[in-house]
Amino acid sequence: MPLPTIIDISRPLAPDTAVFPGDVPFSRLWTLQMEAGDSCNVSEIRGSSHAGTHVDLPYHFGFEVEEPSLEAFVGPAVVIEVNDWAALSDLTIPMSRRVLFKTRNSRTESTRFDAEFDCLPPTATDWLIENKAVLVGVDGPSVDPVDSKELDNHKRLASAGIAVLENLDLTRAEPGEYDLIALPLKVPGADATWVRAVLLKS
Repeated sequence: MPLPTIIDISRPLAPDTAVFPGDVPFSRLWTLQMEAGDSCNVSEIRGSSHAGTHVDLPYHFGFEVEEPSLEAFVGPAVVIEVNDWAALSDLTIPMSRRVLFKTRNSRTESTRFDAEFDCLPPTATDWLIENKAVLVGVDGPSVDPVDSKELDNHKRLASAGIAVLENLDLTRAEPGEYDLIALPLKVPGADATWVRAVLLKS
């Protein structure tokens, strides 16, 4: 049986990776280095939990802290290319799908923060809830606009039990059906965690 094709849809974590204005950039400090005579290489890493590709958790927007259900982050997914959000109303998907929206954001370099990123409109959140999605993935830095204070999309999605995966790179993912693996790190009480997100295509 042939192995599935793996498509990496993660953005890199590097010192020049763009972060939300005011967030701490990713950095790495070497605490041991073989070139300095140490027995091995060991580093300390620092940076916003929302840098690069990440899962937002309910504590990010004030909801109760709880261990995320891992089922939402592994399983059948569909990539939908969006040029006009209004066209979503004509689409239906099977229940319990993980929905990844591919927009112009995927073409934005990981080193540049685009404050005018293409963002979920409220009608898209309505559509996700109506179609009983279990996860939404976006290729922008947030499911809410850059200047949002209320984080309405975050809250409505969480209330509907829909997990949020942000800052994907869907450049190499054609529209269609896949399997998704995007497990959050096990960090108790986290507001978000970095992930290595991949799509599997048979």
